[in-house]
Amino acid sequence: MLAKLGGYAVQQMYRQQGRTGDKHPALKAAKVSVLHRRWKKKNREEEQQRQALGLPPKTRSKVLPIA
Repeated sequence: MLAKLGGYAVQQMYRQQGRTGDKHPALKAAKVSVLHRRWKKKNREEEQQRQALGLPPKTRSKVLPIA
């Protein structure tokens, strides 16, 4: 029962602070999670394509920009 009341209190606090919609912490976390899953899926698919073509894995070193 206390957990339920606490949840209501937090929702009310978020509404007062204007943290609804795009500013809600759970929505921000969900967006970051989606981006991370898409990034991992893209990398996995690229690696599968490289293996299908018989290419070696991507190098782990990067070329630094010349300033």
